[in-house]
This record gives sequence, C-alpha cells and structure tokens, in this order.
Amino acid sequence: MKKAYVALLRGINVGGNNKISKQPLEELCAAIGWTGVRTHLQTGNIVFSASGNTGGLEKQLERAIHEHFGFPITVVVRDAAKFKSYLAQVPFAAQVVADPSHVLLYVTKLPPREDAAKVLTSLARADEAVAAAGGVLWIYFPNGIGSSKLTPALIDRAVGSTATGRNWNTVSKIQELCSQ
Repeated sequence: MKKAYVALLRGINVGGNNKISKQPLEELCAAIGWTGVRTHLQTGNIVFSASGNTGGLEKQLERAIHEHFGFPITVVVRDAAKFKSYLAQVPFAAQVVADPSHVLLYVTKLPPREDAAKVLTSLARADEAVAAAGGVLWIYFPNGIGSSKLTPALIDRAVGSTATGRNWNTVSKIQELCSQ
C-alpha cells in the first residue's frame, strides 16, 4: 500500500556542486515508481507516494541518483505524518514568527544521539540555541549559518549520522505540499 513520504537530499545545488534540476529529479523519482512527485526549490525537497519503508526508499533514490547523475547523495526519508509532527514540536515558537529563515530543522539519517543538543549547545555561539524534540534537532542561528561554528560536519559528528537541515520557511512549504 502506498503512503505519502518526504525525501530530503543533502548537498545538491550547493556552491555549483552536485547539480540536479527539479524536472530531472522529478522524472527520476517517477521512473523508480514513485507517484504524485512534487518538489520544492532546487535543494532536494521531495514529497511523493510509494510503497516500502523509509530505509528502503532512501537506498532506492540514492542508488538511482548515483547511477543517473554520477555522484553520491545522501537521502533522508520520513513518512509525511512523521514530518508534520516535527513542525508541531518546534521549540522556538517565537523565533519562527519573528525570524523564520534562521530557525532550522535537522533531520538525521539515524536517530540523533541523546546528548547531541547538549554537545552542540556547548560549541555554539552564545546567541545560538539548539534543542532536540521528537527525534530531530532544531537550531536557531540568529546571525545566519555562515558565521556559526556549527558546521555540517560538526553537526553530523554530534548526532552520530548524516543530518540535513531546512529552514522554517522551507519546512512549512514541504508541509503544505504534504497536505495537497
């Protein structure tokens, strides 16, 4: 039985590397049997329907991307209901209203380590905030990600697996796509 999912690709179309346009990505997803494929932006945000489990769907798209585009990409898949639950648990409610582009949701390939938020908080700038909620991490970067010490590699080490982040504006749009 098919159900709705969200796939988040890490590291495409960043700094001119790993270029994948929306249409070829949507076509590739359809070619592997996914239906109702919709994307948001060109940063690897996909809403689709398919049969299978999240791990199997991740491997399926990772393999297809590598074969079709010629480079490896990490894919994190969550069912749409789980993804929506993340937004309901955002710990930075005031910031998502006042400064939504600086509140980021980090979804991890494997469940984050229990102490990930504590470790990242100890390494963050004084004005940054890190919180774990519902199996994901949220980070508030009031001065932007570019000036933060919390690099993608550091976040990955703290959580114990690959993490991919999306700002509140993007996750809100993905949630809208899930509702369509």
